[in-house]
Amino acid sequence: MKTRQIDHRLLWLGVGLGLLLVLGSAAGHALEGLPGVYLPLILKDAPPIPFEVTGAWTTDAQDVPDSDFIAGETIKFFGSGLSTATIPIEVTLSWYVDGACGKLLLNRTTVTVAPGSFSALHTQLAPACSGEQEYIFQLSYRGSPREVSTPLTITNQVAVEVRSVPAFDKCDNPSVSQMAEWWAESPYWAANIYIGGIHRGCDNLDLTPEWVTAVLAQGWTLIPTWVGPQAPCSPYFSHLISYDPVEAYQQGLAEADDASAAAAGLGLTSYGAGSTIIYYDMEGYPGSTDPECRAAVSAFVNGWTERMHALGNTAAMYGGACSSYINDWARIPNVPDDVWIAAWYTDEYDPEANVWDVPCVSSDYWVDQQRLRQYAGDIKETWGDVTMAIDADVTDGELLVWAPDGAAVAASRAEPIEWQRGPSVTGLGALSAEQAWALVDGHLFWTADGGASWLESGPASGGFQAAVLLDAGNAWLVSQPSPTEPAFTIWRSMDGGESWQTTGSIPLDDRLVGARVVALDFINAQQGWLALRLASSANFNLGALFHTTDGGLTWEERSLPGGGTIDFLDAQQGWTLAGPEGDQLYRTQDGGITWQPASTGAQSPLRMADSLLGSLPAAVEISYVDPLTAWAITRTGDCSGQGCVTSSAIWRTLDGGGTWQQVTLPSAP
Repeated sequence: MKTRQIDHRLLWLGVGLGLLLVLGSAAGHALEGLPGVYLPLILKDAPPIPFEVTGAWTTDAQDVPDSDFIAGETIKFFGSGLSTATIPIEVTLSWYVDGACGKLLLNRTTVTVAPGSFSALHTQLAPACSGEQEYIFQLSYRGSPREVSTPLTITNQVAVEVRSVPAFDKCDNPSVSQMAEWWAESPYWAANIYIGGIHRGCDNLDLTPEWVTAVLAQGWTLIPTWVGPQAPCSPYFSHLISYDPVEAYQQGLAEADDASAAAAGLGLTSYGAGSTIIYYDMEGYPGSTDPECRAAVSAFVNGWTERMHALGNTAAMYGGACSSYINDWARIPNVPDDVWIAAWYTDEYDPEANVWDVPCVSSDYWVDQQRLRQYAGDIKETWGDVTMAIDADVTDGELLVWAPDGAAVAASRAEPIEWQRGPSVTGLGALSAEQAWALVDGHLFWTADGGASWLESGPASGGFQAAVLLDAGNAWLVSQPSPTEPAFTIWRSMDGGESWQTTGSIPLDDRLVGARVVALDFINAQQGWLALRLASSANFNLGALFHTTDGGLTWEERSLPGGGTIDFLDAQQGWTLAGPEGDQLYRTQDGGITWQPASTGAQSPLRMADSLLGSLPAAVEISYVDPLTAWAITRTGDCSGQGCVTSSAIWRTLDGGGTWQQVTLPSAP
C-alpha cells in the first residue's frame, strides 16, 4: 500500500508538471530554471520567417567600397537579403547608424520582394557623428526583424581658426534654407548657435548634427555657445553660481564637461583631436557693489577654462563690456583664450564695426586676434526673402570652421567690395492717416499730408534713439549716450517741435552701458515710460523701465520682464513683449511696478500691430492708428552682386494691411 501510494503521487506529480510545462511554454518558458526538473519539453514549431539578411556595406558616391567618410560626404548604404517564400512578400527595410549620436534612423520604407535574392540602397550625406559607428541594415516581416551590421567611421573635419568676419547671433537657430538664403544674400559669414545649458532660452529642437553638417557645408563659420548658471548676485536668473569660490570653481569644471559633451553630440568636435571652441554666456550682474560675487564668477571662469583645456578645447567667454567685469577674467590662473564682448552702439548692420574701442575692457587684454564684439542687439534685418531678428557681431578671434571643405566653400564666396546705404529709418509714430513722425539717421521729421512731404522738427544736433509726439503740442526725444554725456538725455517740446529743451536724464551705470532705447511712451503731458534693452546675448531679452510723472524732469526705475517694446493705455494698464524671442505678452495693472503673463486671448495694441502686417513681412516696426490704418518701416539688404546695398522705406496702409503704399522718404541733412 505504501509503495502504491508513492506511485500514485508520482503519477499525479508527472501530470501536474506536464500541464505546467505546457502552460509555461505559452507564457515564455516560465518553468525554465526550476531545480531538479529534467522533463523533456515538446513544442509546436513556429512558422519559419521567409527571408534572410545576407549583407550590409557602404560605398562612396562613385560606388567605390569604403567605410571611412567625412561628415557631409555622400554615402551609399547597401543591404541584401534572400526571400525563401514561394510568393512575393511585403517587408520593411530600415537603415541605421549607431554611434556617437545614438542609434539614428536614416530611412525606413516598405517594399514587396519577389522570391530569391534582392538588394536595397539608401543614399544620404554622412551625419555629423564623429568616431567609430556601426551601420545596421534591418528587414522586418510581420513584426519579426532580422539585421546585419558593418563597421563605419565618420570624421568631422572641423577646426578652431581665427576669422575676421561679420557675424550674427539668434536665440533659435534658423532653418537650413534660411541659412542658405542669408549665405547668398547677406554680408554675414559666421553665426552663433546656442548648444545647451540650464539657461538656454530657446529649445532649438532643429539644432541637430544634420543641421550642423548642412550649415557648415554651405560655408558658414560657427560660434558654439553654452548658457549655464549665472552670477550668484544676478537678479535675472533662477540658476546661480555658488558664492563659495571653491564650489564655484567645481561648477565651472562640471559645466565644461557638459558643454563639451553637447558639442561632441552635435558633431562640433574633430575626431581624433577632440578639439572645439565653446563660448560661455556670462550675463551682466551688479558686481560693483558685491566683490564676493565677482570673486565667485572669476573662480567659476577659472574652472571652466581649466577643464576646457584639459579636454583639448579652446575656452572662451561672452559677457557685457561693463556689466560682466570682463577684466577680472584676465587676472585668474586660467585665462580664457578668447572673449566675446557685448558693447552696442547702433541698431543696424555696420560694415565698419570692429572689436576695439569698447568700454570697460582694457586694450592690454586679449590683443592677439582673441576678440569678438556684439555691437547691435535685437534688430530685424531682411536679406533676400528672409527676415530675422538678430544681434549683429564682428569677429577677430577664434571660431569653428569646417576644414578643409568649409574653407574652400568660404573662399569661393565673393566678399562684398562696395557698400551702398541709403537713409536709415529707425523710428516711426502715427497720429492719423495723414500725420506721422519719423526718425531718419537720428533726426526727427514730421508729415501732415500722409508722407507726401516732410519737415525736420527736432534739434539740429541729431543722434536721437526714440521719439514720441503725443499731440500737436507735446513731444519728447531721447538722445543716445556719448563720451561727453554718459546718460540717456530727454528733450521736450511744448510747441509742436518749434523749440526743444533738455528736461532730464538717466545716468549710465555698468548695467546700462550699451543699452538701447526700444520704446518711449507718454499717455499725457506728465506721465511717461522709457524702456531699454540691456546689452545681452540673443538668448536673453533683458530690459529696464523708467517712469516719469513730471513730463520727463525726473525718472524712477520700475520693473520690466524683458527688453521689448511697451504700450500704456493709462497710468496703470500697459503691455510689453518679453521672452527670448520677444513674443511673450505681459501686462501690468500698477504702472509697471509688477508684470504678469497675459492670457492667450488678451487684446493688446502690440498684438494688433502684428495682425496689420498683411503683405509687408519685412517690416521692422509698425505704428497703428486704428484697425485699418497703420504706418510701417521696412529695411532690406542685398549682397548678391559686387557689393552690398541696404535701403529703408516708409509705408502706409488704409485697409488693415491688405495693401500698402510707399510714401516719400525724408532725407536727413
